[in-house]
Amino acid sequence: MAQLTCEVLTPEGTIYSGAVDLVVAPAADGEVGIMAQHAPLITALGKGTLRVKTGNDTTKWIVEGGFMEVLNNKVSVLAEKATSV
Repeated sequence: MAQLTCEVLTPEGTIYSGAVDLVVAPAADGEVGIMAQHAPLITALGKGTLRVKTGNDTTKWIVEGGFMEVLNNKVSVLAEKATSV
């Protein structure tokens, strides 16, 4: 499976950075799934679970607000608050 780069940042700093297979984020108007070669996207984040999947491993955070950008096989999540699950 093709991978993309993902960074999850909060005001305190970077909490995740690496190659992933899938990112599922709580956009303001519903969940959005991002895989490699996704079209460029900028969306506001709502409150919910951010999931990052690599192989059989899934990392999760509860996020509250912020933005997500998808561009050139890179997902940048700028969360106002993120708590590890």
